[in-house]
Amino acid sequence: MIASLIPGAPLPGSPTSFSPPHLSERYLDNGMRVVVAPRSGVPLIGGQIFVPIGSAYDSREKGGLSLLTATALTHSSESLPGDRLSGLLDGIGARFTGAASNDAISFAVSALSDLFPQALRVAAGAIRRPEFASDEIERIRRRMESGIQVASSSASVFGRRISARALYGSHPYGDPIGGTEQSLVGLNRDDVLRVHTERFRPELMTLVLAGDITEEQAFALAQETFGDWIISTPAITIAALPSTLGDEARPRIVFVDMPDSGRSAVMLGRLAVGRGDPRHDEAMVSIALLSGYSGRLNDAVRIKRGLSYGATARLQTRREPAAFLASTLVDHRRVGETVEVMRDVLESVVSLPPTETELTPRKAMYRGSLGRALETISGLAASIGEVALYQCNLDEVAGTFDRIDAVPPERVVAFASRHLVSELSLIVVGDLANIDTRRTAAAIPGIEPAAVRSLSAAQIDLHDTMLHAPSSLTETI
Repeated sequence: MIASLIPGAPLPGSPTSFSPPHLSERYLDNGMRVVVAPRSGVPLIGGQIFVPIGSAYDSREKGGLSLLTATALTHSSESLPGDRLSGLLDGIGARFTGAASNDAISFAVSALSDLFPQALRVAAGAIRRPEFASDEIERIRRRMESGIQVASSSASVFGRRISARALYGSHPYGDPIGGTEQSLVGLNRDDVLRVHTERFRPELMTLVLAGDITEEQAFALAQETFGDWIISTPAITIAALPSTLGDEARPRIVFVDMPDSGRSAVMLGRLAVGRGDPRHDEAMVSIALLSGYSGRLNDAVRIKRGLSYGATARLQTRREPAAFLASTLVDHRRVGETVEVMRDVLESVVSLPPTETELTPRKAMYRGSLGRALETISGLAASIGEVALYQCNLDEVAGTFDRIDAVPPERVVAFASRHLVSELSLIVVGDLANIDTRRTAAAIPGIEPAAVRSLSAAQIDLHDTMLHAPSSLTETI
């Protein structure tokens, strides 16, 4: 019996309504796309600015370059060196941050309504005319190196990084967004300048403005801050990502020995569907069935068996394809049992199909988490930015909740049967001396012996395809 059907458990309340703002878009004369979502009531405005060429386009030798560029762009401009830029933004209570994903380099800017035009002018100046001081770039690069060193000591963080390589093989989606210690060493100002020259062109970029601003005010502000940005040099052709995965991106089992880890990170996953896929809604409802405190995974792993403090599932956001991962953190000696339980839970979506009674609270959870984001100005801007980035219809935002409610149990079963149950890969990061690797590997049937790898965490360079090479620790399997 799942937790949501326990006798006496409270039923979910009536779904709350969501009234999305009317979205409109225009293109500036220089080709920049502008999307506007007016929402009155709160004197805040949020903006998203992105170029749809992210870390997957970094070469392996330059891994982490997109993130380094995004971060450096928020620290200074030609007219505002670092201290003055941050001081000005702090003085008006504005935020300006940069980030990178596999698919984009993006920026978020927000401020009170009357101060937002000033904040956007600062952000536009930094994006269009960066200073890129060598000492500042070096400081950011070293901080990224330090972050990788800290993350490498965490079984769960390292497990997520390993999972990307294991699932994607040699495809660029398998490369870590922040690079590796090896790839970061050689990054410098010339590399960052090259990324800015090649990718930051108005005809490639999108600006989203959401909040306490009218359509005409938003388009006028976009024109003022970005409209005169003209680049006369021809665009540089950037090679497209591979449309297919290599042969090595097949189901596999990877054990990573991290003797000092307190617990083992366990991850079951496979490639599913991208953000623009028409099955994305049923994918997210399927994930909601498994996730959350009363979702099937946590119910089986934590509530019923006490194997872990929690277990969850998620679907990454990618163009195509995206990775599905079910994960938990457990005692080394109970890894085999945990994998068996997690496998059974995933298979149960097909063998024990959900009913409307079970799906109703899971949909409510998903609606609630999405609704909380959409009710904030920054969350609304980010959600619209995601829809725009992945070339989805802007009307999708308005119909989100209705589409969630319309997903029936049979579509969840069909999606799980095709994308969540078969051809699973397993990644375990922990103290292999205390893990029953034979029992653990046996829990995932159908894996070829040649696709089982055991490696030391100290051996792995995530920009290599070591996960697909002969292992020096195969005797532990």
